[in-house]
Amino acid sequence: MNTGIIGLGDVQQLLTEINNELAQRPLLPTTVAQQIAWLRSGSMGEIGQTTIFTLPFFGNRAKKRGIYEEVPATQPELAKFSISHDEWAPDAELIPKFTKAVDIHGVIQNNAPTILMQSQIEMETQLADLIGLGASTTTVYDNKNFFATDHEANPNRPGLATFSNYKTGFDLDYTNLSVALDLLDAVPGPDGNPLSMPGKNIVIVSTGIQEGKARKLLNGEIIASPAGTASESNPLKGRADLLKLTRLRAYNSGKFWAVVRVASDKHRPFMLSQAMPPQMYIDGLEFDSHSNALRGTARQGWRSVHGLGYLWPHLAVGCVES
Repeated sequence: MNTGIIGLGDVQQLLTEINNELAQRPLLPTTVAQQIAWLRSGSMGEIGQTTIFTLPFFGNRAKKRGIYEEVPATQPELAKFSISHDEWAPDAELIPKFTKAVDIHGVIQNNAPTILMQSQIEMETQLADLIGLGASTTTVYDNKNFFATDHEANPNRPGLATFSNYKTGFDLDYTNLSVALDLLDAVPGPDGNPLSMPGKNIVIVSTGIQEGKARKLLNGEIIASPAGTASESNPLKGRADLLKLTRLRAYNSGKFWAVVRVASDKHRPFMLSQAMPPQMYIDGLEFDSHSNALRGTARQGWRSVHGLGYLWPHLAVGCVES
């Protein structure tokens, strides 16, 4: 009797259930990408294709009007950001023929959490690389690096106002964290006025030393006075959340940190488009498959079709410690 052998239909059903759950929740809520990137999922693009993120960009300032004046109109301004999709997948893992014969169902169930966690780590790694290269990567927003000292507030109206979102020789301390948060408050919008977009502030660090400093600054009730001779109430307490993105330590010798603002689902500093969220696969179960015919083995792994990109430089300040 073959009562110990699981039918292939059951295996495919298990894969379908796993992948349906992934499609509904493509990123874990605890990932940094989920918390700071504008996330779009679904069939918005295939491998090699580009998807466009478009938002209105209101650049008209208010003006004093005459009581009988007809208010003129202008063409709408739009901000367009784009991402190119690529397929991402690690090398597949082989499942030996005797294992797949007796316990393929158990292999899939036991390996699924590890394989799927690997896909989440890959997203975090790619996001860290995106942030870490921000000071040397030109973006479509204003043809400047994402982290730069001379951004145009409105590239459609050069010279209206400029802003800086990059600080070097900038240690993670009370004064500099206060300055970074103030830059997010004072950054000019498309009409030249302060954007003043409310939202959640997030401090991003990469090392344990940075994390310890940030926790004291953001959570401590009492801190040392600027002169260092006394203690005082901490006005930074509760001003921002803290996230650790370990891969960022690969940049600037582990001295990079950042402050970002999440103002809405779409007003965020980065974007992630997933044409196909991470999906688990098993190849080679069929007797006439290539790997089965040649080696008597099956292959398992995950694949994703996605792209990461830069969004609003107004909502991020990149900092490098001295």
